[in-house]
Amino acid sequence: MPATKTAVSIDNTLFQKAEQVASELELSRSGLYALAIGEFLERYETRSIQQQINAVLADVDDEADLLFLKAARQHLGTLLPNEW
Repeated sequence: MPATKTAVSIDNTLFQKAEQVASELELSRSGLYALAIGEFLERYETRSIQQQINAVLADVDDEADLLFLKAARQHLGTLLPNEW
């Protein structure tokens, strides 16, 4: 994959910690930064998807869900009477 060279300014303490972790993981500085940014972006996208799911679920009729769950429990109770 092609790489783009960039320069960033970070706090000295953060830089030192990153250097230590890169050394422990046997990664280059660039490798560590790419890994960290990749994981951050993945979490950011997951959070965005979760927010979209929550927005959809906010519109779900809770009453209908409760009725469905009650019916499902009753049905499962007839199928597995010894386990419920």
